[in-house]
Amino acid sequence: MATTWGLLRAAAATLLLLLLVAGCAADEVTVPSIRPLHSLAADAVSPACRGAGSAATSLADTEDAIGALDDVIRSCPTLEEWLAVTERYPAALHGAGALEHLAARCGALPGLAATPLCEDLTSGG
Repeated sequence: MATTWGLLRAAAATLLLLLLVAGCAADEVTVPSIRPLHSLAADAVSPACRGAGSAATSLADTEDAIGALDDVIRSCPTLEEWLAVTERYPAALHGAGALEHLAARCGALPGLAATPLCEDLTSGG
């Protein structure tokens, strides 16, 4: 548990750096508060979010992998759900960090930036 918390804190620090470097952060943006993943029960993840994560894993080794992950971003309304799904289906990320991938995609595509998940990320969770 301590290792997971440490990794999440490191990921949050990296996320802040990515947001600042990418120029995606407004003056009021704060690093999201990261709650322990075990606090979100598996059945609390929406079926759409869970299904998109499963589909992204099945496409992990194809050229459609990034598009499938974008579908996960569109389907998961909160950071907690995104983290729970990416923890359950880690192959979908190809070894990338969940928060780093999310910040990069939200900053790269205006269509994703308007999703509830990207808004949750930039509002500080």
